[in-house]
Amino acid sequence: MRPIRALVVTSLLLGPPAGLHQPAPAAGSGAAGTPAATGVIIGTVVAAGLGAPLGYAVVSIDAIGRERFTDGSGRFILLDVPAGRMTLRAKHIGYTPADSLVDVRAGDTVRVRIELAKAAVQLPAVTSVGNCAKPGAPRREVDPGLFVLFDQLKQNAERSRLLTRSYPFEYTVLRIKARQSSRDPTAPPDTVSVDTLEGNSQRDWRYKPGNMVVMQHDGSGIGEVLILPELGDFADKAFIDNHCFGYGGIEHLEGLPLVRIDFAPADKIKEPDIAGSVYLDSATFQIRRAELALTKPSSWLRQTLTSVAVQTHYTELAPGIPMLSSYASVAGLSDEQQRQGWARSMTTQSILDVQWLKGKP
Repeated sequence: MRPIRALVVTSLLLGPPAGLHQPAPAAGSGAAGTPAATGVIIGTVVAAGLGAPLGYAVVSIDAIGRERFTDGSGRFILLDVPAGRMTLRAKHIGYTPADSLVDVRAGDTVRVRIELAKAAVQLPAVTSVGNCAKPGAPRREVDPGLFVLFDQLKQNAERSRLLTRSYPFEYTVLRIKARQSSRDPTAPPDTVSVDTLEGNSQRDWRYKPGNMVVMQHDGSGIGEVLILPELGDFADKAFIDNHCFGYGGIEHLEGLPLVRIDFAPADKIKEPDIAGSVYLDSATFQIRRAELALTKPSSWLRQTLTSVAVQTHYTELAPGIPMLSSYASVAGLSDEQQRQGWARSMTTQSILDVQWLKGKP
């Protein structure tokens, strides 16, 4: 059996998925060196009815792969937009996305104002995702309440993903490792190590069924590491298409009423995967925490561990922009390791510092 070099390996903070949008062409250049036919879009995103600016909304033009945050006052500028008619979409957590058709003419500036209505959610019936025969995103015509909740979860994931694309950063975390005795379950855990780690927001790994355990070289040899999906993966089509989602009700955690959205891997997946719950603020739909658990560990994996559970907590970097602040993992150890005196291993990581490489939102 090849050793597992780490029980849980994640970049802690979310990195961009593979296949980033292509950068906009440089101003004044086009095919064969001819001037590009481009224009400019200047706009503001506001709350419908009130006219209050929605800072840090996300505006995008899918047709040209352009996406960005508004500033703190809801304003944005898109330069070098190809001439033609296209759809401009605006999103903000807690609001219903809205589209606006714009006609861009070469050399012109188009001014737009997009109003977003508060998301109206009629909470659905509590559902179980224990059996996942038909994975995929909830459908509006089948369960409109769950559809809206899932859209808010996906917006959290998209915003976190856009953060790492637009504002790369480096971070330092405090890591504490501990072990729980199998001989005396009432004894406090023994601290194994306390150290700090440094990393950055870039992340190459992408979710796909059967890709939870990968080979990795860490300087001391090649071993297998278990990688758990992060918030950004909830916006990834492969993750959505291979999981079922359900409404778990309202739970009061740490004094806050939170909406619980459950998820589980498709029944057809036989390799290690992930299930769990994500908790959104019931008033703002901002993500507050998530609980993840390993499913279907392979036979060789069970020779080292029997379970992995991770709890994550999120903070707001700016209004509506989520950032992971800490996580704690607990791994149940194999019978062999329990005979050696250890029942569980525990790891906590907390952010100590963030350094922005190209400015902060």
